[in-house]
Parts: sequence; C-alpha cells; structure tokens
Amino acid sequence: MRFSSIARIVFALALVLSARSSHAQGSWLPYGTFGASDIAVSPSGVVWLVGREPRSIRSTLVLAETPFVTPRGAMPSRVAVALNGFPWLLTADGSVWHWIKTSAGKEDWVQVPLKAIDIAVGATGAV
Repeated sequence: MRFSSIARIVFALALVLSARSSHAQGSWLPYGTFGASDIAVSPSGVVWLVGREPRSIRSTLVLAETPFVTPRGAMPSRVAVALNGFPWLLTADGSVWHWIKTSAGKEDWVQVPLKAIDIAVGATGAV
C-alpha cells in the first residue's frame, strides 16, 4: 500500500502533536519519551524529526524509524529537507549543517560557514 505525500505529512504532524501528551488518543502515536521539537518532510514523504532527547535526529519512513548520526557534538534544534531528500540541520549554537553524499559514495555531515536562527527549503530547492 502506497501512502501519498499528504498522508505522510498528516502522519508526521500526528507524531509531533501526540508527543505533547503521554496518553495517545485513537490512532495517534507518541514519539519517544520527550517528544519532538521540529519536523520536516521530503518530497518523497520521508519524515525527519528532531527529538527532544540530547543529540537526537530521526528519519522515519511512515512507521519504520531509523536513528541518525548527528554532527560531532552538535545539539540539533531545527531540520529542513532538500529536494534530494537529504536533511539540513540547524544546531543550538546556530551552526548550519547538511548531509551530503560524495562522488565516492561516502555520506557525512558538512558544516556551512553560516550562522542562522531558523532553516527551511523552498519549492525551488533554495535553502
């Protein structure tokens, strides 16, 4: 069964909203022990969450949750997703990071020499 992007967004919002309460209602599912502080959804419907646990960022494809490695010592605060599905991360100190895949196939975080207070990706892919 394939889920539309709208269904995945609704599911992601359900995760965030239900995380505020320890008592899930109906089919709402809580996220983790402490909930999530930010959420972003890729064009293909992959959901990225910044958990309230220290150094927590998660990628989830509907119900299959995968922990993700954060940049060295970084405390994630905001997340956005590029058109290619790779996340951009803003840390508590305002540092901006993005996940890349090199021509050799290695994937890793790369810090951008900027400071910010929020992050988003537009419809054209501009960050």
